[in-house]
Amino acid sequence: MPTSHSIVPRAVLAVVLVGALVACFAWPVAAVVLGAVVVVALVPTSSSLSGRVGVVALLWLSWSQFAYRLPWPADWPPRQAVAWTLAVVLVLGWRLWRPTGLREALPRWDAAASALLVLAGVLVWWFWPWQGDATHVLVRLLLGWDNSGHFAMVEQLRLPHQDAATAFAGYPRGFHALVASLMELASGAPGSVASEVVAYAYGSLAVLAAALLMVTAWVLSSDIFRRRPLLLAPALATLITVYLQLEDAAQIPFYGFGNFGEAAALAGVAALLPLGWGRRDDVWRWFLLGSAAAGIVGTWPLLLAVCVPVPFAVWLGRRRDEPGCLKRLLLTMPVGVLPAVLAFLNQPSPAQAVASGTASASLWDRIDTFVLLDGAISTNSKDWPIVFAAAAVAAPVALLVWSRARRVNIGALGYLWLAPALALVASGAMLAYEQVRVGESRYYGVKVLCATTILAVGVAVVAVAELADRFGLLERLKAGVRVAVVASATVVMLCCAGTPVRLAPLPMSPGGSLRALSASAGPDGRRPIALAVLAACEAIDGRRGEYYLLLNGVSREDHVRAGVWIISCGMNWDSDQSPTLRVLLPDTIDKGGRTPVDVSVEARAILAQRPQAAIIVTAGDALRARSRLTPQQQVRVLLI
Repeated sequence: MPTSHSIVPRAVLAVVLVGALVACFAWPVAAVVLGAVVVVALVPTSSSLSGRVGVVALLWLSWSQFAYRLPWPADWPPRQAVAWTLAVVLVLGWRLWRPTGLREALPRWDAAASALLVLAGVLVWWFWPWQGDATHVLVRLLLGWDNSGHFAMVEQLRLPHQDAATAFAGYPRGFHALVASLMELASGAPGSVASEVVAYAYGSLAVLAAALLMVTAWVLSSDIFRRRPLLLAPALATLITVYLQLEDAAQIPFYGFGNFGEAAALAGVAALLPLGWGRRDDVWRWFLLGSAAAGIVGTWPLLLAVCVPVPFAVWLGRRRDEPGCLKRLLLTMPVGVLPAVLAFLNQPSPAQAVASGTASASLWDRIDTFVLLDGAISTNSKDWPIVFAAAAVAAPVALLVWSRARRVNIGALGYLWLAPALALVASGAMLAYEQVRVGESRYYGVKVLCATTILAVGVAVVAVAELADRFGLLERLKAGVRVAVVASATVVMLCCAGTPVRLAPLPMSPGGSLRALSASAGPDGRRPIALAVLAACEAIDGRRGEYYLLLNGVSREDHVRAGVWIISCGMNWDSDQSPTLRVLLPDTIDKGGRTPVDVSVEARAILAQRPQAAIIVTAGDALRARSRLTPQQQVRVLLI
């Protein structure tokens, strides 16, 4: 017979369940928020709130790549709302059958949860300059090359079109599926190009923020910060510096590297998974590792190699105390392999991307072309910030040596260096190969180095904090001195790359400078270009073709920035059009990239080489654009 204590929780849970079902249809955003709160509160994936946030975020980021796998009727609620409502139904259904112990199931609010809340506030402030209308958002998206391509892939999910089926061959779509599902949740069915651009930018920033919160939650929920909460302050400051202030991660939203940022965060979580991986956790931890691997497959598969050393770290940490550890790990390994396999089956084959445009070349030549790809990317990790990745190797090794000398079992903690070491070796090998082949670092070598710093810093923070605790560095100090030392370390770690805001005479960090640029009126100098791009995309109206936007007096460099958006709107991102754009309108400084364009000259030159193309110009430039064209060519000029 149920007691009064069990009846009350059941009534509360039933009300929440009904509310979730109603919200799914009436207010989908509320359904998602309610679903996340219920799952975090009632599913005992960890004893702490920060730990549960990390686990739920990992599963959400990894498994949302399947959001567009099934056909979805237009009159159904958004995919995210339905998924979270189903989660609420399952969790509350389970709890309704087991109403006792509900209070014990709730997570513990600890100092790490407070630190995570601080980071959430910092992220809102950091990305706030992106808030604005479509033109405001687009001029900031124009700062990077890749934003247009990712926008196009998201739109292919939002507005499937047969002509776009072969575009972006082999490129993984996990990030894009999540962004598209968030756009569906927030703004409903696809609307105008302007509304889609704004929704895309906000969705991309939301995914990046969630990824950073996820990996931070995993770092701060480590045992060391439960034992020594005072160390949370310098730990959080270090993470903010690497995730927001160094060029390696600060460039992500500007250059359009959101999928890469998500993958690097997932790899950072994978590197920390050996912590707390005991015998009873084999199935669950394998599933989490498989989910992280699946998320990487769906975003930036080059980082998948980082997951390989994780089970080795677990085995090395447990083999002395558990003779049958290797056998148990092998028996439960399929639980981790399955999510990764499902992700591989869900995504286009990466081999298509490597082979794209090189059908007549050998396999080695294709790989060589892929690795030596040139592109805009920056890194601070060729300078002193490489210490973050180096510390991720050195600190666990130091802990291992210390434990052997003291005969203390620290488990997998001493083997956390394996994943960062592999990433360092891989990035070093790629950079060395690029240096030998072309005499300079190229896009993928630098990008893997950026990922190494981002994924390794979590290991470094945990291992260095453990070292400080094991050696009793803080316990020897008086309370007041201890607080002063920690406060000083926090300030140093927050400002070691520069300050996040202007604090003369200190220099600003690279990330702080990018944020200041975004918050300033500087990018708005391209406002006429952004307006023309939006108008051109509306004029194209989903008709596939080869289009070139020309604006009299605008530099070739800015024409190329705008041109890649026109390519995306024209659903014509073939392997040759982007290079063709840069041949027709050379955008490098040495080839006159900053030279203002004469519409009449460029229109004639483009149509002479690409007779099937269409030229898009403003009504004010129409006469000038047609002045040197034949009657047959003049009909290929479109007005906005």
